[in-house]
Amino acid sequence: MKTRLKFFAFSPLLLSAFVYSSLNVAGIHLAVARSKSQSATALATHTFNLREETEVGLEIEARSPGASWAREGAEAAAVLISVDGVYNQDLLLWAGDELFQYR
Repeated sequence: MKTRLKFFAFSPLLLSAFVYSSLNVAGIHLAVARSKSQSATALATHTFNLREETEVGLEIEARSPGASWAREGAEAAAVLISVDGVYNQDLLLWAGDELFQYR
């Protein structure tokens, strides 16, 4: 089973991502855009294959420079996550300027 994960940051920068699962991971597919005004162009790509269907966990270490819950419209960056090209979920990078591990 081939699995692809995509990430789109609609606001500042996604710094790094880590994938873990119960099977060996050969890679991960990432696509990150720096802002919502840019198209979703892949900045990094990796692919991994799973031998069978299994749950895969994702850990992303990221920060969102300039984000602040004190300013309307700048509350957090959003990362769009898709699996095999299908939308899966959004991840809000709510920790602002500090690096944070989102799980």
